Amino acid sequence: VYVKPDDPAHPSPIPVDEDDEDEDKINVADPKVSISKLADRTEGVKLVDGRYQGKKEAGIYYAGEKVAYTIIVRNYGNVTLKDLHVADRMSKELKAAAISDGSEYQIPSNLLTEQKNPVNIDIKGKDAVINLLGPGDSVTFQFTVSLKKDSIRTLKSLSNLVEVSGTYEKPGSSTPSAIPTDEDDRDEDEIDIF
Repeated sequence: VYVKPDDPAHPSPIPVDEDDEDEDKINVADPKVSISKLADRTEGVKLVDGRYQGKKEAGIYYAGEKVAYTIIVRNYGNVTLKDLHVADRMSKELKAAAISDGSEYQIPSNLLTEQKNPVNIDIKGKDAVINLLGPGDSVTFQFTVSLKKDSIRTLKSLSNLVEVSGTYEKPGSSTPSAIPTDEDDRDEDEIDIF
């Protein structure tokens, strides 16, 4: 309110115009990553927004066959993710049924992301490392396991787990920060061997 000099007993409201308010928007870094895994004979699920929905029904494999797991890594945050480490971990029972050194990542040359961006994936030890993955983008590749040819007893629910971790740069900082962990950072699938 303001007071008129000629009528101080009756203050008047200040007229409203376009310079009475202002706003500014800020971008908040929201790094989010998900990983999904599915064996080539698993049924009962469908892919929805980079994650499998439904109840996975284990596929059946026989001695000497190869299991091909499809792995999808998706950036569903709003910042570019870097150095994404994909770690595939077989259960003890699956390791025992697999040929020694019979598991590997299958990374095609000239691999493109879902948004048709080139992507580099290096194998470092037992991890596949994705160099960069932009917001809203995803990359798909495979992990294969060769089963022993000799007689394997019937084994059910052999688990294969995959996890992802990585970094991002906070706005205004050149030091990488770890992507916060949540339930989307891991997935697993099971197979049956007869």
